[in-house]
Amino acid sequence: MRNPCLHLFPAIALSVAVASLPRPALAQEVESPPALSKATARALLSQAMEVSETTIAIAYILEGEKALKGGFTSKASAATIYLVTELENGHRRRRCREQIFLFTPEFGWFLEQVVQESGRDYLRIWSERRGYVEFE
Repeated sequence: MRNPCLHLFPAIALSVAVASLPRPALAQEVESPPALSKATARALLSQAMEVSETTIAIAYILEGEKALKGGFTSKASAATIYLVTELENGHRRRRCREQIFLFTPEFGWFLEQVVQESGRDYLRIWSERRGYVEFE
C-alpha cells in the first residue's frame, strides 16, 4: 500500500528509497577480530621462538591499536606480556617479554618479523590461520 503523504514530501520518499538500498560492507565491518586467547598467543610465540609451549607463561593480554608505518593504524592488535625460559651463558633464566600481535581476516592473529639476510629483507609471519609464511 502506498503512503499518501509521500507525494507531499518528495525528499522523504527519496530518503526512504535510499535507506532501503543495501550498502557495501566497509573493511572494518567484514570481520571483527575475536579476542586473542592465551592459548593462541602461547602457541604462536612458541613457534616463533622455537621453544616448547610449556616454557611460556602468558601474564596478560591488552587489546588496543598499533601505529604502523605511513600513518596507518591497526585497530586490531594486542600486546602480550609473558614470561619465558631462555638460555643465557649456559644457564636457564626466566625473562619477562612483550610481543605485539596483529589481526587480519587472512591471517587471523599473527606475529611478524623482518629479517635481513644477504642484503635482502624477508618478512616472516606466524599466524593462526595460515601457519608459517615467508615473503621474499
